[in-house]
Amino acid sequence: NSAFLMLNVALQYKKTFGYFQELDCHYHLTPTNDEWKKTTIIHNSLKIFYDAINVIFAVKYLTSNIFFKEFCEMKIEFEKMCASSDIYLCN
Repeated sequence: NSAFLMLNVALQYKKTFGYFQELDCHYHLTPTNDEWKKTTIIHNSLKIFYDAINVIFAVKYLTSNIFFKEFCEMKIEFEKMCASSDIYLCN
């Protein structure tokens, strides 16, 4: 969950990284557009786990129907992602 939350905040401040480079000529850590794209893909992948984990741990007694529903939703989302033309993490 911490990796998802970290990337979530980083994506919210995406423009700020560009401003750092404009203000400080010694700042060279601004991610490229390709790196931002990869970050977004990883963020979206982790969000599937984040959402499932929050549902599973929200209940006091986990039953198979809750687990199975979340597992199926994760599988469907990952299949959609792998079928997408702009993802190359599944290859």
